[in-house]
Amino acid sequence: MGAKLKKIKKIISFICCFVFVFCSCFSNISFAVESNNVAVESKAEQTIPRYNYKISFETNDELGAGYGYMGGEKQTPKPPKPKKEFTEDGKYGRAIMITYHGFHIINSADRWGGVYYSPMQPVITLNEGLEPIPLHDYMKEVQIVAFWAKAPYSPYLGNKQRQFDIRIQTNAGTYSANAFIDNTGEWQYIKIPMANFRDSKRGYIVDNYDEITEFTALLVGIPYGEKYFGRSPDESTYNDPWIEPLYIDEILFDRSTPDNPAITLPSLGEEEYFSDAELVDILVEGKSVPYFEQQKNNEVIHVEMPNYYTAQDIKDVVGVPRSPSTMGSKTEQIKTGATTQFIPPAEFPGQGSLIVTAGDRITKKTYVLNFIKRYPLQVQKDQILGIDIEGQLTSGYKNILIPIHNEGEVNLSASIIAAVSEIETGKVQSVDFSTVSNIKPGQTESFNLQVIVPGESQNYNLSFYIWDGIDSMNSIADSIIVGQPSKMEDSADAIKNSRVNINPETGKIIIKGKNSNYSRNRKATLLVLKPEKTVDNLLNGMNPAEVILKVDEAAFDSDGICIFGYYMDDQPTGTYTARTNLDGAVIEEKFFFGNPQEVKDGIKAFNEMAEDADEESMFDLFNQYKNVFALSLELYDWLGEESLYQLNVLKQVMAVDTYATLQDIVSVFNKAVVLQALNKSESSTDVQNLLDNYNNILGFDISSKLYTKNLSHRSQRESVNKKISELTFDDLETARLIFKKLVLLQAINDVISYGEIYELLSDEQNAELFDEEIDFTDYNSLKDKTVVDKKMADYTFNDLTEVVETFYKFVKAQKEIENSGSGNKNDNKKSPTRGSNTSVKTNIVIDSIPDNTPILPIHDKKSRFIDMDSVLWAQAAVDKLAELNIVSGRNEQIFAPNEYVTREEFVKMLYMASGKELLTDGQCVFSDVCTGAWYYDYIVSAVKNGFVQGKSDGTFGVGEKITRQDAAVMVARVMKQLGIAIEEEMHESFDDDSVIDEYAKDSVYTIRRIGIINGVGNNMFAPKNFATRAEAAKIIYDFYSYINGLPEGGK
Repeated sequence: MGAKLKKIKKIISFICCFVFVFCSCFSNISFAVESNNVAVESKAEQTIPRYNYKISFETNDELGAGYGYMGGEKQTPKPPKPKKEFTEDGKYGRAIMITYHGFHIINSADRWGGVYYSPMQPVITLNEGLEPIPLHDYMKEVQIVAFWAKAPYSPYLGNKQRQFDIRIQTNAGTYSANAFIDNTGEWQYIKIPMANFRDSKRGYIVDNYDEITEFTALLVGIPYGEKYFGRSPDESTYNDPWIEPLYIDEILFDRSTPDNPAITLPSLGEEEYFSDAELVDILVEGKSVPYFEQQKNNEVIHVEMPNYYTAQDIKDVVGVPRSPSTMGSKTEQIKTGATTQFIPPAEFPGQGSLIVTAGDRITKKTYVLNFIKRYPLQVQKDQILGIDIEGQLTSGYKNILIPIHNEGEVNLSASIIAAVSEIETGKVQSVDFSTVSNIKPGQTESFNLQVIVPGESQNYNLSFYIWDGIDSMNSIADSIIVGQPSKMEDSADAIKNSRVNINPETGKIIIKGKNSNYSRNRKATLLVLKPEKTVDNLLNGMNPAEVILKVDEAAFDSDGICIFGYYMDDQPTGTYTARTNLDGAVIEEKFFFGNPQEVKDGIKAFNEMAEDADEESMFDLFNQYKNVFALSLELYDWLGEESLYQLNVLKQVMAVDTYATLQDIVSVFNKAVVLQALNKSESSTDVQNLLDNYNNILGFDISSKLYTKNLSHRSQRESVNKKISELTFDDLETARLIFKKLVLLQAINDVISYGEIYELLSDEQNAELFDEEIDFTDYNSLKDKTVVDKKMADYTFNDLTEVVETFYKFVKAQKEIENSGSGNKNDNKKSPTRGSNTSVKTNIVIDSIPDNTPILPIHDKKSRFIDMDSVLWAQAAVDKLAELNIVSGRNEQIFAPNEYVTREEFVKMLYMASGKELLTDGQCVFSDVCTGAWYYDYIVSAVKNGFVQGKSDGTFGVGEKITRQDAAVMVARVMKQLGIAIEEEMHESFDDDSVIDEYAKDSVYTIRRIGIINGVGNNMFAPKNFATRAEAAKIIYDFYSYINGLPEGGK
């Protein structure tokens, strides 16, 4: 085979029964080094991180390779030299694929293998920008050779592992180590300690580093037999060889040590962590900075230090525990390569900074650290007597001494409360209180506390709360807890917008607080006092067990919320006091608690109260239990003390035969109160208050399309509310029905165009609101239905019965005219008489107009333009906008409603309708907007006000027709810039929703929700259709009406 093959044979003379692959091209991928406890530097320069050496086959496809066979007699002629084989299906993209080729040996017993060969380079560059280093120097630092490997599943191996060899060839021997992978067919990460590599003659490689001056090859060998294939070859394998490739990817020479881990650049697809510059913690004297997690996203992180520290002390004790971690990453890396640089404060107190540079050496983050003096009073935890605060809590009497040292410069006072509480419920079983009013600078005072821990001590914890005083309740040190913390959590039965919330049936109390500002006092404190007890009782020496019901501390979450929770259990009925300190100020709130047994007694008493009981008895019973039941009494009190309205509430509550639970009573009471509040309402404002605060009980349908589309203006809603306030209802069901009828009546009276009349009358959702189904047979037979629609649109109705009767009379009149052939000449005829009121089976009365009321003439509304007949639904909008000089016709008589609108035309109309002042001194940023053009100032003004943004290519799109979806986007953006908020709610999608572009969807459904834009029929929106002048005018006018609080159509 020539000189080269002779050299190969010499190299493989130590190897038998293997196929060997040599990898010579090494990637420049590496990882920045960071130790587990990085010493933070105070110098301006950061140390250069150490990098690992890794072979990535993504870029190393130029493997120089010779190939040779080992073993017995070879084929004649010789088999072709195999090609370098790669696969794109590696663990990380490309990987090398090693396939046994030893079947070319004629005698199966002598089949050994072949080898790839290429000399190693004597020096390597670990990362861009670094100086090359000798390979043999680097390899002597390597601790682990690691790589990803995979082989096909083999039924012959079963649960056994495949075995192959890794060999490192040097000038002083070839050192091999076994490698194993599970027979799963999946990628596995293999780690082989460098200390495992051994030469049969020279021993272990790590013992021979002094003799090694050159590393020449890395060989991967596949044994052709039981160890790898699970079976032995025979004559059949000559023509039918076993092809079970071994795949290798990402070969890493890792020189990490426990004290100095090296850094490896990320593999393909895992680059994100290499730009991570986030710290997981900051250490002071080896301990984590308290509340770092809550502060880490703040502009400044506050770090409390001992009062006696100097700036030099801070420089010496501040560090980081580790760089951002990628533990669990598929790369098996635990370091991102980030490094840190600490710049200490010039003086203390003062600010310093911690600069984190990510592994990519590009991404940086600076943490500003504000070093402040901690509170001078410090608990000497290592000197506490009477209990082991680090051990298990045991039962029995505890006599405890807790020393507190004053490291400050002024006299300070402190108090400690010790509480034994149930872990599950938070209930306090034993409590004691101790105070020292004056601790002098440099002195230590001990606090004596005595408590009793019940049997089964594992169910309890003992907590010590260190405050500056029992009255001020400022936490001056973290509480000390012996045993497991209590498990009480927030609950769904906690009502929002209230601090103290009680579930009267379970006795569970939830107390919430909020602290919007950071301060040194990061813990909220709680002290609940028993009925009729005060803090003064404690200060005057009363037994703490007779005064304190609950004591606790809670940290604030990232939103500044703290939550306390506990059970009252068998506490007596009474008014308790909850004192909380959220940020240096005590908030005191009294709350009434009814014992659960009293709740049961109250339910029984309500069930036994006779329906026909006298008023005094009902009021007495209700007043006895209203606080026990924790009823919401604000609206009840508004009804007036022992007023007729309150009496009606109690009658409705007492009318129920049997209550099974307290919730049943609460439900009936709430509905009765809301009903009577509705009956007491005297104005639109009173009704609106109920809609805003109690509609979950009132149940008026204000989310329906009928309400949101047709009552979008405040004046319309006020009109309906005023009519409701003038009525009296027997039940909420009737009130809800009447509300719907009044909404429909308002919608009919406020139509902007006569085309909406038929839509409202024929809508199936409105059918239940009429006394009987409307018959449209005669209407549908008319040749000219618009005559009826116009007259209905011009009429103002008092009730829905009148609507139906008038509709029938107009239809009948028009039919007679059409049948007589005389044409429509009824403009001077009288309108039909008005009908009776809406029929409702209640005591509600809506005044009707007598049948002998004079009949009013009906007049068609004539447009100023003569070409509006095909778009009568837009006629009123066009006329009104023309009156306001927002739109104009092509001439005095022609509007051209079906022509398309350009983008600049729509912007002009929209801007004028917005009421904003036109700017005449601006500069335009769009390449296609010509200075001096009629639209110039409108586009410039719209851009400056944030109304439009133009197109991605830098143009505005002058001369382009505007699509319906772009019109919706512009309208929605203008409303946002005007500060008009539109509540989000669930909506029914258009059938062509998928055609609406994502950037336009929110806008389309937002302005649809308030009735500014609608579909084109059959629940289609047609987003890509161009908007006509009539459609644009209707959209602009509805927008104008909405922002100005006008009824649609300007009626």
